[in-house]
Amino acid sequence: MLRDWLADILLVLAFIGAALGIAESYSALGVSAYVPAVLFFLIIVALIIIGVLVLRLSRHFAQQDKPSKDSYEAPKKPFEDRIDDRNVNDEQAKLQEQRFAGSSAIEAQGKMRNEDTAAALKLALGNDDIYVRMKAIKALSDVKTDEAVDALKQALCDREPKVRKDVAGILRSHGWTPKNDVQRAYYLIAQSDWSELIILGEPAVKPLIKALNFDFYSDEHGKAAETLGDIGGSVACEALIQTLGDQDWFLRQAAAASLGKIRDQRALEPLINALNDENRFVRQSAAQSLGKLRFAKAIKPLTQALADQNSSVRMEAANSLDELHWIPDTDTDRAFYYIAALRFPEIVRLGEPAVQPLIQILRTIRTEEETIEKSVMSTLVEIVTEIGEPALSLLIEALKDPIGRVRSSIAVILEQVGKPAVPFLMRAREDEDPNVREAAMKAVARIDYLE
Repeated sequence: MLRDWLADILLVLAFIGAALGIAESYSALGVSAYVPAVLFFLIIVALIIIGVLVLRLSRHFAQQDKPSKDSYEAPKKPFEDRIDDRNVNDEQAKLQEQRFAGSSAIEAQGKMRNEDTAAALKLALGNDDIYVRMKAIKALSDVKTDEAVDALKQALCDREPKVRKDVAGILRSHGWTPKNDVQRAYYLIAQSDWSELIILGEPAVKPLIKALNFDFYSDEHGKAAETLGDIGGSVACEALIQTLGDQDWFLRQAAAASLGKIRDQRALEPLINALNDENRFVRQSAAQSLGKLRFAKAIKPLTQALADQNSSVRMEAANSLDELHWIPDTDTDRAFYYIAALRFPEIVRLGEPAVQPLIQILRTIRTEEETIEKSVMSTLVEIVTEIGEPALSLLIEALKDPIGRVRSSIAVILEQVGKPAVPFLMRAREDEDPNVREAAMKAVARIDYLE
């Protein structure tokens, strides 16, 4: 390319030199007589130069558009085009190329439509990639052989809900019907027909246990565990107890709720342990199920759950203690029970013994439980108003609570106490927490205004 441009430049210089030489020769003879001829010649030279440059530029752009031998690639397949368009990294591109190759092979096999094809496609159903499995299922749907139907029946146990649902639809369109209860159970699971599974009963238990490891659409997550609880039995109970240790909290919650339906004593200890689960929904279902089991051994852990950090767990613990006909032995237990059951008038009547439990619950209340927080605070105000100094001392001590939100709430409560609380609120204006300082300053200002 560089040599071509140098040649053009030398050619242009040669033309210019020739023109200048001719002009010099004519000027020696007498310029006036030959000026028209010289000008004509120079115009011709200029046109030639422009033509050469245009030609060279057209060649240059043509070379850019034309792929070189080294850079030439075969026409890309549509799937590879999509890879380029997505600008994926090398690993993703490799995976997608494998998918393309695998799906192309599957489509080719599907067009053959014979027994050997069904056997090959059956192997593809075990592929880890759902894309490949879906391609195999589509290909099998066109292979009208017994081997193809057998392969599709295997896919009723696929982990993915879409695969299972599509397979069930294909089998139905082929006129296939389950030959035994186990096949029927997997077929019903694939269609998420939980009511029919309950009717099927015990034969559905083992397929449902296997289905505990399946993926489901979000609105059906945990349905396998719930259905096991509806069917009941020893085998279902053992499986659900095992599920209480699953990593998926949704499954743990469904298992805890289902064990309450079965009411097997073997579930007692696992459900008691579930009261300490990190997830509040699991704890709530465990508390509810312990009441349904009706075993006295559950009373102590349920009374401890009355102080749970979540109001729904506390409420279920109180309800289950009612099922067990529990009567509180101490004022503290009675206070926690009343708080959990949201029986605030009884808490006010209880008086001083309710103050510490109320402050403890105040520590655990979450931001979304604003209504309960207001009820606890108003109850504390009522108690202080009724009994005076004993309750006030406990509230003032709570101004030293390590949780800033609690100190802030106590400052708001002390505002209702009035002038006796002012010295302590003045100190709270120096609190390290800005929210506590603000609450204390507002409380003092309002007390002074009212005075």
